[in-house]
Amino acid sequence: MTQPKASRGQRLGLFHQVSDYAVALGFLILITRAVYPLLLAILGLVALLNAASTQGPLAAYRFVPRKIHNAIDMALVLGAVVAGSIGSQSTANRFSLFALALIQGFVIYLARVTKRARL
Repeated sequence: MTQPKASRGQRLGLFHQVSDYAVALGFLILITRAVYPLLLAILGLVALLNAASTQGPLAAYRFVPRKIHNAIDMALVLGAVVAGSIGSQSTANRFSLFALALIQGFVIYLARVTKRARL
């Protein structure tokens, strides 16, 4: 018996949500060596709640519409850039925060472009 293949939208939603959880975990891991741990804790918790409460395959609660989820994703990108730019942080922390912003931004871009593309 063959399993039906998941649609492109389902695969993209799964990839997007897994990467949201990974970015949230990245924020929370960076708390251990941060100059401003409260800012990273807030960003990590917002990212985790955003991933867990959207309408997706790995969501614990499905009550946040996709438009609000996308707005929070953009705010997380900006928050990571701001957190990496302020204070006297180590180079490793700055690089990690900018990398998290880049990953989240790429996932947002990929989701928008793939929805419009005809594959």
